[in-house]
Amino acid sequence: YRKHRGVILTDKGRKIALEILRHHRLLELFLHEVLDYPWDEVDEEADRLEHVISEKFEDRIAKALGNPEYDPHGDPIPTKDLTIPSTTSIPLSSLRPGQDATIKRVKDDDSDLLKHLQQIGIIPETQIEILEFSEFDGNLHIKIEKSDQTEVLGPKITNQIFVEVHE
Repeated sequence: YRKHRGVILTDKGRKIALEILRHHRLLELFLHEVLDYPWDEVDEEADRLEHVISEKFEDRIAKALGNPEYDPHGDPIPTKDLTIPSTTSIPLSSLRPGQDATIKRVKDDDSDLLKHLQQIGIIPETQIEILEFSEFDGNLHIKIEKSDQTEVLGPKITNQIFVEVHE
């Protein structure tokens, strides 16, 4: 460790960190899918539980959920051998009018944002179309395909959402 330069994990430390991350993301999905927790509440609850579950319990959760690849927010779940699936998503803020995309991931550190996005129908796997971009304030006007509604999202929000662009 060097002051103000962060830390570098040892191989053992990296393994422990990935194991805890696997626990956390599996717990988030279990809470959401099985216990019907809203996606804006699962992070806090998973934080409480991630350090105390056994490997046996983790295996049972993974099996019960069908060995999922992603948590409710679209973050990849490390595999049993602790590899993280790669993603190709880009920030929604980088899209421009005429582009179509699929929401793949939403940062989960703001529960109020997650509630708002849920209310307007922006969750992983939602299809969207970019209608307009404002150079002045960076706002994106988007159409949400399944509901046909339009929304205006500012950069504070669009920087928290990651998408795959349709070619």
